[in-house]
Amino acid sequence: MFQEDLLNIVKPANKKIIEIGCGKGENAFSLSAMSKEYIGIDISKDVIDLANANIPVNLKDKLKFKIGDASCLDFDSNYFDTAVLIHSFHEMPLQIQYPVIQEVRRVLKNEGTIIVIDPVEPPVLFQECFNFINREFKFFNHSLSVIHSNWIIEECLRKNLLKLDRKATIKVDYSFNNFNELIQFLIDDYYGELTFTDEMINILKNGISEILNIKDINEDIKLCDENFVWILKNNK
Repeated sequence: MFQEDLLNIVKPANKKIIEIGCGKGENAFSLSAMSKEYIGIDISKDVIDLANANIPVNLKDKLKFKIGDASCLDFDSNYFDTAVLIHSFHEMPLQIQYPVIQEVRRVLKNEGTIIVIDPVEPPVLFQECFNFINREFKFFNHSLSVIHSNWIIEECLRKNLLKLDRKATIKVDYSFNNFNELIQFLIDDYYGELTFTDEMINILKNGISEILNIKDINEDIKLCDENFVWILKNNK
């Protein structure tokens, strides 16, 4: 369902698109099919290697994944039509969030589109699971970073660096057959960032069980994620 929503939001047909913080490439595989060119960048070599290994044969001519620093992009100015940051902007260190926006503006054409999808704040239960992992194992204040990333966008709007097309929310439903399936989903989401030891997995299970008030680990679990969608226009 999320991929269908993404297609409607991004409208990738015949566009040159850059995805900042592409991870393992799940979003790129669906969005790139109709695009003219699609470049996914991520700072993690592990996830880029995995993404490149999984590019479908029919997309190899138009889809590329590269290791890259979003605050210093190795692309010409005014090259891309669209930039997408899906669950990645708030994950960046606070001190580089503004430089990243400025660098994205540089490689985008005037009136090019910037799409930022990040969690709502205060977080829903689904995001509280990620908050727990970030707090326990990455020493990262998830809520503070979400608030800061939203403030950066609002400042860019106030300074007329960006123009607001629209802002909306998107909800995505997740269903897990049991508690352990949810735990594996969370672990997989941190591929290339964290290596979970047995001790860490026990801490994770105890923390998530408490957050979600799990009574029976064999029961199915239904969660809803909610995110802000910023659709912005570059204003050079």
